[in-house]
Amino acid sequence: MMEAMQLGIERFNGGRYEEALRCFRRAFEAGERDPQLKCFMAHALNSLGRPRQAAAAFASLIHEAPRHLPAYAGLANLILQRGRIAGASQNLRRALRLAPDRKDGRGRLVEALRACAQAWRSEGDAASAEAALRKALALNPRDKGSRDLLVEALSQRAQSHLSEGELEPAEEALRAVLALEPRHAQARCSLVAVLRRRAEGFVTANEVKSAEKVLRELLVLEPSNEESRFELIKMLLSAGKLDEAERSLRRSLARNPRDEGSRTALIKVLWLSAQRCATAGELEKAERRLREALSIDPGNAQTRQRLIALIRPGVREHKSAGRRKAASALSRKILRIDPADARARMTLGDVLFSSGKVRRGRAVLAQALRLDRGTLEPIDRFKVLMKLGRYKAAVAAAERILDKGPRLVDIRCFWDPWEWDDRRPRSSRVSELRRFEAAIGPRARSPWLHYYRADLRGPEGLPEFERLAGFSAKRYGWMFFKAGTAALLEGRFETAAKWFKISLRRRPKDWRAHCFLGEAYLCLRRPRAAFQEMDRALRAAPDSEGAQIQAWRGAFDLWLGNYKKALARLNIACGAGAQCAFCWRAGALLKLGKPAQALKQLDLTLSRYPLDFEAYVWRGEAKRELGLYEEALEDLDEKTFKDPRRVAPVWLWALFNRSLAKLALGDREGAKTDFDAIPAFVVDHIRKRTGLERMEDILKAGLRLSRGFRRDEYRQAIWMA
Repeated sequence: MMEAMQLGIERFNGGRYEEALRCFRRAFEAGERDPQLKCFMAHALNSLGRPRQAAAAFASLIHEAPRHLPAYAGLANLILQRGRIAGASQNLRRALRLAPDRKDGRGRLVEALRACAQAWRSEGDAASAEAALRKALALNPRDKGSRDLLVEALSQRAQSHLSEGELEPAEEALRAVLALEPRHAQARCSLVAVLRRRAEGFVTANEVKSAEKVLRELLVLEPSNEESRFELIKMLLSAGKLDEAERSLRRSLARNPRDEGSRTALIKVLWLSAQRCATAGELEKAERRLREALSIDPGNAQTRQRLIALIRPGVREHKSAGRRKAASALSRKILRIDPADARARMTLGDVLFSSGKVRRGRAVLAQALRLDRGTLEPIDRFKVLMKLGRYKAAVAAAERILDKGPRLVDIRCFWDPWEWDDRRPRSSRVSELRRFEAAIGPRARSPWLHYYRADLRGPEGLPEFERLAGFSAKRYGWMFFKAGTAALLEGRFETAAKWFKISLRRRPKDWRAHCFLGEAYLCLRRPRAAFQEMDRALRAAPDSEGAQIQAWRGAFDLWLGNYKKALARLNIACGAGAQCAFCWRAGALLKLGKPAQALKQLDLTLSRYPLDFEAYVWRGEAKRELGLYEEALEDLDEKTFKDPRRVAPVWLWALFNRSLAKLALGDREGAKTDFDAIPAFVVDHIRKRTGLERMEDILKAGLRLSRGFRRDEYRQAIWMA
């Protein structure tokens, strides 16, 4: 018996697995019952490509000899190697009930538990994996392998909870990580972020004691964080002490109006009160508090700047939303506080200029230039000069910016210094181009001339970008970024890729160029090159942009139909707070057959970002799949999108889902109306790919063929190839 077993081991070690298996079986038939024999038989079966038989052999051995630890390790490694095998992981649970029988058995049990944990993690059973690793560490607290695996498992669980917005379980997991590895930087940063969000929640709910406790914990984690320290002071004051402090300070000033200490302290209390009001969205009350502080000391420049800083975001918001009168009114309010504020005067001039009051707007912009004492950034001066029609001076200012090395924000301002309204007629752009050409010289050898010709002529201007090749790529290569985006929009993907590469040779750290180049490669059906560009984008971008790139990369997987990979990537991006990731994560969940989870994510997304129109399309689709047809139509209604032409990239997919929802409700006429609104080339493409003719079949096929793609534009090429 022993000879047959020994011979089998020699054959096994020599890679002759079929002969080894025959030897082991002869030994077994001869009566050999050494557990090691069955273990070798299972390994031989696995090596011969019979994983199910191998799993059964390991399971049988575990049942007969539950303390034979190599059987657990062997079965666990089999699962890791071969993937999920029905019922296999259940047999590993006996390991959780084992205790070491002697000193040298402790180490082997730790190794077996570690292997079991890895197998359970591969099957998504995080709870069992953590239990095994905790037991392994209890047996050997110095086992680095178990510690590292447990830290990794807990970190992954924390990120999953964060992506779902579940702060308390995320905090519990992160604290467990830090208990195991106190210097774990990522866990510490994530815990700080969680505590900040919890503190904000407590402040909003007016749970002062809880907020104070969390802020004190933040200071333990980050002793040098002055922001948290300041927040703690505010919380202490907001615990009923703020009003008391204010009343006391006012009484002191009533007794002694010249008490500078009380005056200064009261002004600071009013600052804090104004900041609290602003945080709560009570901007008018915050403004009153700051004006009161200004009345106490009219010459206090810091109060004046705080008041202007409170008002200025409203100017930007109204301006970006097209509410010109409101933006103008707030700019005038700033100018009453500080008539020499060049930034407010510039904004007022911008509003007047874009409202059609060109002469008045230019006059105010000229005043902004005269008043400027260094508050306007060089790029702001460039934009003002362009709007004033002082093109030679503007180009000279732009060249000075290039001399110092332009920032990405500068380059984006070069794109559109006039800040065109999309609805402005083409004739306005043509007129502006003629004036620019007249000032620069229509035949001048200037890259700026070709750059703005290409921009202002629209699609017909693309050849002008080609002429930029005659200028210094080191200095002007960044211009090809806009050239690349223009080529993308026109579906000229090879040209777009070429131009993005030129741009990146000048600015290799422009991570957006890497991402758009990746999109061009996707449209060219080169996914490997696309993902390589995303890797370069991650290396090039600052840490603050990493989450957005992870989300974009997750979208690539979503568009290509790699839903599990997309979900894993988007979980990370959501945990880091990337806005666009939440919508795409819901799309991945929906495509993985989890509409209820997707709906929960989309409700959370739209509560945070109510203008995410792609999220409305995904939520309408999730509700439709759950049979909530009328609710789906509310999300997909034209009123939701205000003007479908303004959100054309997602309106196409709203039509697909609207039509299906109406069919389910028996409104065939309404469904046909929506179906007919889908561009004919899209319907023809689906028919050609599937051979389907029925309207309902075509709609369902379109949503299936488009994978996780719920946009339009040039990216249609990704799924319509």
